[in-house]
Amino acid sequence: MKEVKKTLIVGCPGSGKSFLSNKLGILTGIKVYHLDDLYWEEGWKEKAPEDWIKIQKKLVNKDEFIIDGNYLKSLEFRIKHSETIIYMDKGLMRCLFGFTKRTIKNLIGKNVDLPQKVKEQKGYRITENGFFDFCKFIIKFHLSQKKELNELLSKYKSQKK
Repeated sequence: MKEVKKTLIVGCPGSGKSFLSNKLGILTGIKVYHLDDLYWEEGWKEKAPEDWIKIQKKLVNKDEFIIDGNYLKSLEFRIKHSETIIYMDKGLMRCLFGFTKRTIKNLIGKNVDLPQKVKEQKGYRITENGFFDFCKFIIKFHLSQKKELNELLSKYKSQKK
């Protein structure tokens, strides 16, 4: 059996990507890269596109990785450099519940699996845009981005066995 060293974990926010990637990192000893840690600057400012491309090129050229996150505009690039893709395909209500549960745990001070920079951001206990805005983001993901993600993954499904 081939040892998998380059893994992507994708799916809707609230589906458990960070939780799973952190657990896999512990089990395998492979470094986990949360795209949210690499994409966002202080105050939730986006990385410059050219910097974002450089960061991803560095990541995929590593001998091994576990990458957690979608960022659909550049996902195909990461797919082409990966051996395994884990798709956390959860329903809308389950993702909203997962996000709500994570938010409540944050509010009462329990440690949850979040990217480190997200934890360090001012006001991370609610999320970058506030609780209800992020719920809207999850709903929008299910209405449009999930279809785009499914189409992209099906394009590579037969090649990644």
